[in-house]
Amino acid sequence: MKSRLLVVSAVPAELPPPAPALTLLAAGIGPVEAASAVAAALAREEYGGVISVGIGGSFGTLTNGTIAVVAEEIFAELGVENGEALQLPPGVTLVDRAYADPVLVETARRALPRAAVGRGVTVATVTATEERAAQLRRSFDPLVESMEGFAVLRAAQRAGVRALEIRAISNPVGTRDRSAWDIPGALAALHAACTRLWESLL
Repeated sequence: MKSRLLVVSAVPAELPPPAPALTLLAAGIGPVEAASAVAAALAREEYGGVISVGIGGSFGTLTNGTIAVVAEEIFAELGVENGEALQLPPGVTLVDRAYADPVLVETARRALPRAAVGRGVTVATVTATEERAAQLRRSFDPLVESMEGFAVLRAAQRAGVRALEIRAISNPVGTRDRSAWDIPGALAALHAACTRLWESLL
């Protein structure tokens, strides 16, 4: 693994403190901004890995401040709304899943033994109702919702660079009850987790 890592978040507040061997990139909110910014960064410079970091919503099994290591991301809004398979031309496939590098997942599991490991869903529109949250649970059984996870992992995959995603829980997914949010606590937990992770990666 090359020593330099590209660390990607949606917004600057999610980025960990600067450290040697890290390039920090606030790519923007949503899958289009994330994918395009990461692709451009990987075209400019070689990296030994891409680490997607940020806060996210929990589908009920994780409490605020919990760290999730996302091993698989699903782009939940790609396809047909009713679940019907898209009719694609011969030789064309629909890529709606992206995976973190298994070695990096195992490294993160050892560095963050209290973290949950599982699946995330990426959405372009934040879930704001219990009905939509329930639909996503039934369809994908995810731990975490984000707006950039799939995009970062997929951009790294297409560039042939290993990638990992780390999320800190800031809120439950569903009805937007701001009294149930803890963004400062999630950011603090995320940054602490990154510090521990760098000890194993750098």
